[in-house]
Amino acid sequence: MEARVAIATSDGKEIDQHFGRARDFRIYLLEGGRPRFVERRVNVPPCDGIYHNDQLLDRTVELLSDCRAVAAARIGSGAIDALLARGILPLALESTVEEALGTLANSKFLL
Repeated sequence: MEARVAIATSDGKEIDQHFGRARDFRIYLLEGGRPRFVERRVNVPPCDGIYHNDQLLDRTVELLSDCRAVAAARIGSGAIDALLARGILPLALESTVEEALGTLANSKFLL
């Protein structure tokens, strides 16, 4: 199995960013049960805490369109719908990046 996963993290250690406020995503490739960091993708957040910009949400989802899943500390319902519509599994997780990637690499979620 090979799959790309986007992680909303401020420090590369904890999944601590809200999907709509993430300024970047770290992309990992899950291959053969082992995650490997691929790149950091800069994002213009679609949410400022009060207002949501649908065009920026579409742009964020497009930025992650080659990923099978995205993990963030929180994901709003509009973002969940947009991600699912593109076949991207939204995961609201509060854990370490390492724990989340280990679980995903050994799961059937991304088959």
